Amino acid sequence: LQTLNILEGYQLAGLGARSPFAMHLVAEAMKLSWADRLEYVADPNFKKAPLAALISKDYAKTLRPKINMEEAAASQKPNDAWKFNDAKGLTNHVAIIDKEGNVVSMTQTQGPQWFGSGVVVAGTGVVFNNGMMLYSPDPKAANSIEPGKRAVTNMSPAMMIKDGKPFLAVGLPGARRIPTSVTNYIVDIVDHGLTLQQSLALPRFHVEDKEPMRIEKGLPDVTLAGLSAMGHKLGPELTITDFYGPAMGVQVDSTGLYSGGADPRPAGATVMGY
Repeated sequence: LQTLNILEGYQLAGLGARSPFAMHLVAEAMKLSWADRLEYVADPNFKKAPLAALISKDYAKTLRPKINMEEAAASQKPNDAWKFNDAKGLTNHVAIIDKEGNVVSMTQTQGPQWFGSGVVVAGTGVVFNNGMMLYSPDPKAANSIEPGKRAVTNMSPAMMIKDGKPFLAVGLPGARRIPTSVTNYIVDIVDHGLTLQQSLALPRFHVEDKEPMRIEKGLPDVTLAGLSAMGHKLGPELTITDFYGPAMGVQVDSTGLYSGGADPRPAGATVMGY
């Protein structure tokens, strides 16, 4: 799977099944995958492996630049797969509208482990999350842990109503970047007149109670210069891999037309209609 994910970035069709260039690309992808296999893969009872990363399309994307299109590598070294194995895919968002105009905007999470707390409700398949990690360890904090108290969550499934009818439902995974991203979308659509899809495609930014502002790659240099001139401290430009989860939503325009929007970044958002 890792080899195939790497090869997805190349147009192999038309090269010929055993043409030199096609064989070169496949062989170089194999070298990268074998280097990781020999480094990481063993009996999981004896050694933990970043399996989610090894078969991740995002991880494969970072390996392609290591392939020289004109020259074979004598050997390849294993790559840092662990940083692509962090709590990815553990929060999901869906936005749905049916033919009768009923709208759902829903975000769910298991927390920063693949199977939450690892406890399943007998006979249901429902897995409990590990939401206790969301409490603050500071006993003086508003979100400190106390008996019977619910922890603060970052999930912000949004729904907007216009003239008494649903107008927009949008959301995303992304930890603390969720509420700021949702704010971006609402301002883009309501104030700037963008469509849902146009908004989802724009580079995002995130700031909490103090600088620096975290920015996604893709903002124009003139924008970055203007922000800096106003005193903003800009953090390193980040990518979808380490910044956000895939956003998605549905929108109803003034004519009643339904439209869906999906994050164009390679992170798994999808629009489907019926």
